[in-house]
Amino acid sequence: MSDIHDPYQALRFSGFRLLLVGIFLAGLGERMIDVAIGWELYERTGSALVLGGVGLTLVIPVLLLSLPAGHLIDRFNRKYIVIISQIVLALVSLGLTALTRRRRDATLVNRADRFSWLAYSPPGQSQQ
Repeated sequence: MSDIHDPYQALRFSGFRLLLVGIFLAGLGERMIDVAIGWELYERTGSALVLGGVGLTLVIPVLLLSLPAGHLIDRFNRKYIVIISQIVLALVSLGLTALTRRRRDATLVNRADRFSWLAYSPPGQSQQ
């Protein structure tokens, strides 16, 4: 019996490497959106309170929707839930881009940001 443990054995599978790269890129994109939204609202308003509100709108849905998202993940195919959540995140990003390009009111950008909770909670749950 061999007692040799290879800590990099999982990285030898191409499917796992693709999953790892995909998770990294999705997380990086989500963080970039978070920073861009905060930056845009702070530039428009100059208010630290609004910037704090952006952070709050990102935390509250995670706290409120973690259990329902876990239930959803257990009942349905995780692959499709991740795909749908990424599509929703892309649509919200496109909507925020359109609002920013047209220089709409900052409250519209803040309200549109609240829809991003649809995309943030389930993927984190589905990767567990």
